[in-house]
Amino acid sequence: MRDSLLWGLAAGLLVLFAAGCAVASDEGGSVPVYTVADTTGDWGFPSPYAHYSRGPGYTRMSYLFDTLIWKDDGGYVPALAESWEMEGDDVYVFHLMDGVTWHDGEKFTADDVVFTVDYIQDHPYQWVDSSIIESVEALDDSTVKITLSEPYAPFLDQVGGTLPILPEHIWAEVDDPAGYRDQEALVGTGPYTLDLDDYDKVQGTYRYQAYDDYYLGEPKVEELRFVKISAPNAAAELLQGKVNTAGIEPEMIDQLEDDFVILSVPSHWWNYKLMINHQKEPMSDKRFRQALAYAIDREKLVEIAARGYGLAGSPGFVPPDNDWYNSEMDALRPHDPAKAEQLLDDMGYEGQQIEL
Repeated sequence: MRDSLLWGLAAGLLVLFAAGCAVASDEGGSVPVYTVADTTGDWGFPSPYAHYSRGPGYTRMSYLFDTLIWKDDGGYVPALAESWEMEGDDVYVFHLMDGVTWHDGEKFTADDVVFTVDYIQDHPYQWVDSSIIESVEALDDSTVKITLSEPYAPFLDQVGGTLPILPEHIWAEVDDPAGYRDQEALVGTGPYTLDLDDYDKVQGTYRYQAYDDYYLGEPKVEELRFVKISAPNAAAELLQGKVNTAGIEPEMIDQLEDDFVILSVPSHWWNYKLMINHQKEPMSDKRFRQALAYAIDREKLVEIAARGYGLAGSPGFVPPDNDWYNSEMDALRPHDPAKAEQLLDDMGYEGQQIEL
C-alpha cells in the first residue's frame, strides 16, 4: 500500500523512531495520532508548485498528491497506474487504477494525467524535466500513452514516479501555480488531506487527516503531525511522549537506545565539501590546490566537525564505502603537512597569511 510506502519515506528522513508507536493492522486507522519532530519546521505550502525544492518539501506534498507509480525496496510499484508497459524504446502506456477519487469527490481519469503532462510544458515543475516528453494522449478513461522525444532510461523514476498528478477541474484556470494557495490547491488523490488552517508557516507545523476513501486502502495513521522541535530538545520531547519520531544528535543515542529504535543513516548522509574557484589566485595554481589537499586532515575533520560520527571524505565524488570506489584513490594526497609546506615553498610563500 502506498500509504505505507510514504510513511517509510518520511521515517527514513529522520534519525530516531519510537518503538511500537507506528504498529498498525492492515485494516488501517489503528494509530490515532503520530507526531514527527523536525528541526526546520516549514518546508513550504504543500502543493506541487509551492513546496520547497528539497526532499522534506516534496514529502509533505506527496501525502496529498500521488504519482503514476512509486517505489519500494524491490523496485517500482503501482500507484495511480496499476500497470504499465513500453512500446518500443520511447513510448510508455499506463493503465490507471479503478475507483480513484480526488479529495473533493470528483472522479480521477486519464484526462487528469494528460492535463498534468501538458500543464508542466507551460508551467515547469521543479522536480521533472518535461522537455523529454513529445506527446501525451488518453486512449480511454483509464489508459494513457506518453511518447518521448527520444529514449530516456530514467523516465519511470524521474517522471512516472516523481510527477504529482493534478486535478484538471481545479488547475485548468490556474495561471500562477506557485502563487495558488487556496484550499483547492491541496486537493489531490493521496492518502491524506490538509486544511489550510492545519498548515502554519510561522510555527512550521502540518496536521494531515487520513483520506478514508483512499484507493489503496485506509491509511494506518489517522492523523499525522509535523512539528518544529530544535535538535537539543528532541530527547526530552521523545522521553515525555510529546513526539514519536525525531532527528537526534549522536550524543543522545546512549540516553535513548533502551526505549527507542535508532535508525542509523549512512555515513555520507550529509557532506561537508570544499568548493574551489579555479580562476581565482592562488587557487588557480595547481600546486596550491595540491598543498591544500595535503594540509587537510580529513580524519580530524570527522572527529571535530562530525564528533566522530561520519566518514572521511574522498578526493572524488564516490565515497570509499561505495562498491564503485577505486581503492587506488586511498593513496592520492593523504594528510601530509610537510608535502604541503614544500609545495607552498616552491610557490614562493614564506610564512605569510593567505586569505581565500
